[in-house]
Amino acid sequence: MMNTALTRVSGVSQRIRAPRRAEGRPARGFTLIETLVAIAIVALAVVGPLYTADRAAVAAQLSNEELTASYLAQEGIEYVRAVRDDAYLSTYNSYRNTSGANIPAIAWNAFLNTNPVSSCRSSACSYDPISLQLSACTGSCPELYLADGYYTTESGLANAAWTPYTRSIQVQNITPAPPTDAQGNPIDVQAVSTVTWDFHGTQHSVSIAEDLTPWQ
Repeated sequence: MMNTALTRVSGVSQRIRAPRRAEGRPARGFTLIETLVAIAIVALAVVGPLYTADRAAVAAQLSNEELTASYLAQEGIEYVRAVRDDAYLSTYNSYRNTSGANIPAIAWNAFLNTNPVSSCRSSACSYDPISLQLSACTGSCPELYLADGYYTTESGLANAAWTPYTRSIQVQNITPAPPTDAQGNPIDVQAVSTVTWDFHGTQHSVSIAEDLTPWQ
């Protein structure tokens, strides 16, 4: 039976038909496919920004580790340069009153052919800022530990914390070979400091090279 409603408009009674549903046709809901599509759209909308945020965090962490590795590599170069300078100052103090002494050549020879640099010409060395020593690496160079603000090779310190970094330093001859001095030493060598570390299963490295010449 048709549903009707009684209303009064300007004193006149009227019957208004109420909407009705087609007989035998139930109310239509969401199908399973429509629900799955909606879930997929929501998932994509959520996962996309989360993945981007995760990649940004990983990139920031890698950038921070690369910066630390660069500082460590530069520290190795600075130490080798300091050894050369100390060799010159020591030679100058010993020979400054010796007539005819070729102080730059003597100092350069001492720098290249005595420890600690001499051990770093045929193989890689490690540098420890606490002991201020260059030591030839046996096999691979030791890992670095952070203790009191220093990246040291001394793992036995009470507050030493492991880091993923390994540093190697080598003083190499330059190719093609430069001229030699009166003592047969090349007048130009290259110090190379390399820091390696593992990040999320991938090996990374930073190398810094600098040419060194005798003081004149």
